[in-house]
Amino acid sequence: MIATILWHIVWVGGSDQSIQYEDDYRLSYMDQVSCVIPVTSVTGFFVPYFRNVISASDVLWSLTPAQSQWIEWTGAIFNLLFLIFLIQRKVICWIFGILGSLLVVALWGSYEKRLYSEAILYLIYALLGVYGWIRWRKDSKPNQEIPVQRWTIQKILLGTVFGILGSVSLGTFMSRYTDADLPWVDATTSSFSLVATYMEAQRVLQGWWFWILLNTASVFIYHYKDSNVLAGQMVVYAILSVVGLIQWRRTLQESNR
Repeated sequence: MIATILWHIVWVGGSDQSIQYEDDYRLSYMDQVSCVIPVTSVTGFFVPYFRNVISASDVLWSLTPAQSQWIEWTGAIFNLLFLIFLIQRKVICWIFGILGSLLVVALWGSYEKRLYSEAILYLIYALLGVYGWIRWRKDSKPNQEIPVQRWTIQKILLGTVFGILGSVSLGTFMSRYTDADLPWVDATTSSFSLVATYMEAQRVLQGWWFWILLNTASVFIYHYKDSNVLAGQMVVYAILSVVGLIQWRRTLQESNR
């Protein structure tokens, strides 16, 4: 009987459905078992509420065209400064990266865009930015540039595996339980971008190869979402990623002499 009450409050209440009880309110043993399973399941507990919240236009924030444009331009400037200082291996790059990422979260998380994976990605970017800032400040020395390292093939493969697992997990969740646009493409670029950002924080040379591919893919995603300012930014990003790869490789070669 307790399971019946929980089923009615949690599962049915979250999905706006109702159960028609018999006149004597008696349930068979199998009915009671079927009530317990969704309640004791983590997915059964959270998914109905999440689905209702994430797809409701009155819950997500809305942006006017002027607000969206301001966020795009400001975020693009901050993110461009981040990349320029990143190539130069300046610790201040992470400050601009954090601010730019938070602005993009506000854009992609809005009801007009609904690129939830991208919003989550940029939120994690901001958190990784804090980690990168702390790590680079710790490793930096007065009047010296922050050193560059190269990952082994085994580490690159491990990072790729994490990227694939993240893509499958996030893509499955977003495609099933949200109204996200381009859930699989969005999840793939988001997952591998996290791997590339971690490599940045670790000053790994091969991270630029990931960014060249990811920035190129993002050009088409952002253009599809009519965010042409950010699409143009990704074109610049792709070019600067090549510059960063060349610059960091030259620095690594000089340090190994």
